Amino acid sequence: MMNIFQAIIIVFIEVSCCYIFFGTFLRLRFPQKVWMNRSLLLFLTALLTVVALLFSGQNVLKAIVVIFLIATVMFGLYGGKVRNVIFFTLCFYGVALLLDAGFIGILRLISPEQYYQAFNNPTTGMLLVASCKALLFLGVVIVRWKFSNSRPYDLPESKEWLLFLFTPVMTVAMLLLLFIGGGGEGRVVLIVTMGLLPTNLVLFYLLQNFVLRSREHQELRLQEERIKSQLELYRSREDSYKKLRAREHEFKNQIGSIHGMLMEGSFAEAMKYSEGINHKMDSSNNLYDTSHLVINTILNQKHQQAKSKGITIIYLLDMLTDISIEDDDLVILLSNLLNNALEACEKIEEKKKIIHFRMQIEENSVVIATKNPIAGFLKKTEGKALASTKDNPEQHGMGIMNIEQVVRKYNGDSEYSCSEGFFYYTIIFKKEDVLRRLS
Repeated sequence: MMNIFQAIIIVFIEVSCCYIFFGTFLRLRFPQKVWMNRSLLLFLTALLTVVALLFSGQNVLKAIVVIFLIATVMFGLYGGKVRNVIFFTLCFYGVALLLDAGFIGILRLISPEQYYQAFNNPTTGMLLVASCKALLFLGVVIVRWKFSNSRPYDLPESKEWLLFLFTPVMTVAMLLLLFIGGGGEGRVVLIVTMGLLPTNLVLFYLLQNFVLRSREHQELRLQEERIKSQLELYRSREDSYKKLRAREHEFKNQIGSIHGMLMEGSFAEAMKYSEGINHKMDSSNNLYDTSHLVINTILNQKHQQAKSKGITIIYLLDMLTDISIEDDDLVILLSNLLNNALEACEKIEEKKKIIHFRMQIEENSVVIATKNPIAGFLKKTEGKALASTKDNPEQHGMGIMNIEQVVRKYNGDSEYSCSEGFFYYTIIFKKEDVLRRLS
C-alpha cells in the first residue's frame, strides 16, 4: 500500500512538473475550465502510475507509452499544433532523463556505498527517486523563470523568483543529505520526503496566484488612471464647446454694437471697439495647432493649466495630421508626460519653471520628448517605472507605467535620465508604426 502511495506522489510531482514546463511556452486551450484541466492532470497521474507499476523493468516500452500519454493529455490541455506538443513532450522527457542521469551519476561518485544500497533499501531508494524529482521541479521552475518573458502577466518578477527558488534548492539539499547520511528512520524519512515534494508545488501555485491577483489589482489602478486622463480630455472638449457657444452669443452682441456705431457715424469708436475685440479673440484662441484635434486639445489645455500655475511650456511641434495613434492612447501618453512635468515644476522654487516639449516627425521616426526641472532625484523601481514623488503612495508610478504600456503597444523605445537638476524623457516610434500610410 505504501509503495502505491509513494508511486502516486512521485508521478503526481512528475505530471505537475510537466504542466509547469508546458505552461511556460503554450497557453491553455480552456483556461476558465479549471476543474476540467485539473481532472485531466489527475487522469494523467493515474495512467502514468499504472504504467510505472505494470512496465517496471521494461524501460524502452515504458518510455514510449509515457511519451504517448503525456503528448495526448497535453494536446487536450493546450491544443495548438500536434508537432509542437510532441516537441515539448520530448523536450520535457529528455530534460527529466538528463537530470536523473546526471544527478545519479554525481551521487554515485559522492557516496557509492549509499548508491548501491539504494537498490536493496526501500528508504534509500525512495530518497534517491525523490531527490531526482525535486531536482526536476527545480529545473522546470528555472526554465519557467528564464523563458517567462513572453507571458509576463501571471508570473513573478526576478526578485520573487529568487525568493521562491530558495525552497526547492533547500529541498534538494535536504534530500541529498538524508540520502548520503543513510536515510535514518525509514517511515519518518518517507513521510518527510512525501511531504516536502507536494509542499514545493503548493508554494509555487500560491506564489503564482498571489502575483496574478497583484497584477490584476495593478491593472485596475492603471485603468483608473487611463479613465481619469480620458475624462480630463472630455471635460476639456466640453469646456471648449461651452466657451464657443458663449463666444457665439457674445459675437452677435458685438456685431450689433459695431453696426450701431457705424449707423451713427462713429467710425473711430467702431474701429477702436473692433480692435479690442480682435485682441481679445487672439488671446483666447488656441495657441497651438498641429492639425490633429486630440493633440491640439491636450497641448492647449496643458498650456492653460501651466499658465495658471506660473509655469511656461515651450512647444516644438510639427504638423501631425497623419499620426495614427489611437485617441485614447494619445490622451494617456501626452497627458501623463505633461502632468508629470507640471507636478515636478510645482515643487521647484529656485529655478525657472520652464517645460520643454517636442513632438516632431524626423526622417525615420516620430519623437516625443520632455525636459523639466526637478527637485531632488528620481530612481528606477521594478521594470522602467519611476519612484513617484506624489503624496498618495497608491498612485506610485502609475503615470509612467501607463506611458510605457502605450510605448510597447506601438513598438516604440523610451529612455529617461536625470542630469544637473533636469529630468529628460524621450520616446521614439518608427514612422510605419504611428503614421498613416498615404495612398
